[in-house]
Amino acid sequence: MENGVRANAVAQVAALSARSSIISEKVHQGTLRVVGARYDLDNGRVSLVA
Repeated sequence: MENGVRANAVAQVAALSARSSIISEKVHQGTLRVVGARYDLDNGRVSLVA
């Protein structure tokens, strides 16, 4: 399950950048960074997904 959650977060970051020319341009310029994260319902913690 954990591997699926991480894979989905990575895929969504890539898809967001691919679908939006504005986001893609800002990422390329270095003025924006898109990161994936996982929210744990059990403890309320957010962890970044590399």
